[in-house]
Amino acid sequence: MSFINIKKLFSKDIEFPYEIDCIFDLSFFQNKFLKDNLNKTFSIKETTFSNDVEKHLNIFKSLNVENINLVESLPKSKKNSLIKFVKDEIQSFIEEAKLDRYFSVYNKQQDLYRNITKYNVDIKALNAYLLLEQNETLKTNLLGFKSNKEVEYSRSETVTGRLSSKSQANILTLPRKYRNIFKSSFEKGKLFYIDFVSLEPRIMRKLGGWDCQGDIYEEIMSSLELDIDRSIVKQAIISAVYGSSKKSLYSKISKDKVDQLCSYIDKYLCVDQCLEMAQESSENGRRTNFWGRALWNNHVIEENVILNNYVQSTAVDVALSGFTKVYERLDKNQAKPVFIIHDALMIDIKEDYIDEFVKEVKQGYNCNILGNFPISIEDLYGTKYWRSLE
Repeated sequence: MSFINIKKLFSKDIEFPYEIDCIFDLSFFQNKFLKDNLNKTFSIKETTFSNDVEKHLNIFKSLNVENINLVESLPKSKKNSLIKFVKDEIQSFIEEAKLDRYFSVYNKQQDLYRNITKYNVDIKALNAYLLLEQNETLKTNLLGFKSNKEVEYSRSETVTGRLSSKSQANILTLPRKYRNIFKSSFEKGKLFYIDFVSLEPRIMRKLGGWDCQGDIYEEIMSSLELDIDRSIVKQAIISAVYGSSKKSLYSKISKDKVDQLCSYIDKYLCVDQCLEMAQESSENGRRTNFWGRALWNNHVIEENVILNNYVQSTAVDVALSGFTKVYERLDKNQAKPVFIIHDALMIDIKEDYIDEFVKEVKQGYNCNILGNFPISIEDLYGTKYWRSLE
């Protein structure tokens, strides 16, 4: 069972049953596992107290008081009204959040966050990297892992819901070459990445009503009678997805080939249809992604930004929902998720379970609405255990 944990109201925290494990600190609701502002996630106004209660809260804040007991700080005549007000605020939040179309998608992803396990560090490898690294920012990050600092994620700090982190131990900014500082928590085990393949362009293709199970780049190259390198196709796709200039391609192939390639990719990725969806998808006057998550980008007028926000945000939820669903199929005693790294998941697998793990994951993620999304599997050293389509 999950709970809303209420802080700062009494000397001890109190709890209410709720679908999402979260914390209410008398200002806004926050996901227990992520540093997510749930009021922002579900477009619900944050709590505003009466002037006299606000004065007490401001005094506590100015004194940096951590263990606030707001009820006991008020005159007796105001205690009951405060308690009733907080109850009403909680009930109002619960009712509004459940009405949000995005609520069920977000709620199901909780199972993934809840099962993230503590990382295990190879101190010898970490110390060796600390001796070699000259960049102070990277050294600070590595020291965070050496001190076993918690990795704190948030999705409400970005427009699209893409994961961010402000913690000292930040897996999202730790270069891949340093990730072998982590080791399995099993006596005999191995760490793997499971990674969605070409997720954003694949989503665009699917949003346009087309299926694409194979290698996107090969499909495009085989459809065009152009003698071009695979890397050129990748760059052109990035240009389409992120709205970046295609001028850099002119130095690699002729302008005619660039124009022909980019025109085909725009059609293949259904750019016009996706842009139309991005512009028209809205809830309560705010733009949303495909699943109904608020994007908070109404001020944006550039079409390439509107398109990219929509596609990236939709992809974030596909990845998180996909990892949640895949993990449901695994043996929890032999498979432990360690880090979410955008559209990849680092997972710890017991040696005897590796074959079964690969068998399950290579089925990909079957989304009820958008169909199957392929997932690749490799270990921390780049050895592939399931052939990536790309």
